[in-house]
Amino acid sequence: MLGNHHVHTRVSIARLAICLWALEDLAGADPLYVEHLASCRKELGDKHLDTFSSLACLGQIRCAQGMYETGLPLLQESLTGRLKTLGEMDPMTVEVRQAQTKYEAEYNLKRGQQAASLNAGSVMPPAGVQPASTVSSSGSSSGSAPVSAPSTGSSAGPSTFNVRNMAPKRG
Repeated sequence: MLGNHHVHTRVSIARLAICLWALEDLAGADPLYVEHLASCRKELGDKHLDTFSSLACLGQIRCAQGMYETGLPLLQESLTGRLKTLGEMDPMTVEVRQAQTKYEAEYNLKRGQQAASLNAGSVMPPAGVQPASTVSSSGSSSGSAPVSAPSTGSSAGPSTFNVRNMAPKRG
């Protein structure tokens, strides 16, 4: 028996999570990355590259599911560790920074849309739902443009994998 924290078990969990991510099963990949991150922290420590990779993957999965409040801090922790360990020019550091920037922009857009909706005194319709048009006293229709959720970019699924860093790569 290898056990839950054996290196082969840890790698297998990461590979299964990658496969689920590729199949767009983000909800299935999430708990596997949680388990993988816990194993990395316990067996390798908080400053190991595999731990940074696991943080980045879980952060991206969470953000792609719209869970920015938990995903963005994970991306930040990964980025901070990578910057200290590998520097700004490391390719994976650059990728984590790009992911963080992308998801921060989506989160800020989402928050801005919600604030605008609250200020207007209306409730935003769910993503993809066409708001009802209203008819003015003159009889003309005045509908607003549909509001849609920001694209996460992850729904298309990764086309290639970077197994060493345990993150699906688009290419």
